[in-house]
Amino acid sequence: TIVREATRRLAERSNVVVVDTSNEIAGDGMVPHACIGLARRMMVPSLDMQSAIMVECVQNHTPHVMVIDEIGRPKEVQAARTVKQRGVRMIASAHGDLRRLLKNKELSGLVGGVEHVMMGDTMAREEADRKRKLAKKQNPPPAAEEG
Repeated sequence: TIVREATRRLAERSNVVVVDTSNEIAGDGMVPHACIGLARRMMVPSLDMQSAIMVECVQNHTPHVMVIDEIGRPKEVQAARTVKQRGVRMIASAHGDLRRLLKNKELSGLVGGVEHVMMGDTMAREEADRKRKLAKKQNPPPAAEEG
């Protein structure tokens, strides 16, 4: 998968730790699957412990990158914030699509959240014109047939 390949490639240059809740990334067994390369794996004994393992990983293993499977609860979002504040990059999965994540108040922080912006009339017209021009470029009208 993409997550495994990204993990393997990043681990060639950086300290990468996989926090593997359901053993979907590094496999089920005492020895991590070779697909994650030089990355280390921290197994999570139960879903309730995932957030604590994430923070423990940062404190004890000083990763440059943390790969996490299935962030989905407020405690895990808070742990992800803690990890980010300590300068660790993250690759994480969450169930659902972007629209649902943005609407979910507890999880929207994972994707940067939503900001409301007020625009004046002039700026709104300029933005509408810019979008119209961009749409025309992407979808040019069909060429007229020669007769």
